[in-house]
Amino acid sequence: MSAEFDISFFAPIDYTVPADDDIYPGQSPSTDVANNRVKTDLNLAIGKALTANQIYLYVPPTLNITFTPQKIHIVDGDKCTTDNTYVVNEGTVIYKCVIAGTTVAPSGTGSTARPRRAAPRRRDATSNVKPRPFAQSMTVIATTTQPLFEQQWTKIARSVQQALEDKKLLFDDEIQVVLL
Repeated sequence: MSAEFDISFFAPIDYTVPADDDIYPGQSPSTDVANNRVKTDLNLAIGKALTANQIYLYVPPTLNITFTPQKIHIVDGDKCTTDNTYVVNEGTVIYKCVIAGTTVAPSGTGSTARPRRAAPRRRDATSNVKPRPFAQSMTVIATTTQPLFEQQWTKIARSVQQALEDKKLLFDDEIQVVLL
């Protein structure tokens, strides 16, 4: 039995890698390290979700994760002053700084969606550079050897979301579950 989790979120710093040699504190040094952090966090979150919902499996679910860590340049401070830089709020990458009038195209890894928990509004020192919400997306396919009902998968998704929020993920929307 398999279920697909579609996740839209604002990523913690350690899910990103530096765009240049200037690594921001907490940022992963490479794509491999960032991917390992994502996998570890998801495996732990699934384990917690199963326990919280009293679902006991003989074999843990197999996870197939589709996520691309973004190469970004994070700036110090909470204001957008330079184009194509990113702003962090409490350990989470919230904004991409863009020149006013340009749009951030939804590409599956960065959208113009609003965070579910409102991030503080920013005033810009440079009037032509504006903050745009920077949401990430991820797809996780969980496969179990034992059958689970749709309601169980939905409860697992809610618990996974709670566990990941503890890891500095801000969710753009509830995790969507599709049975496969």
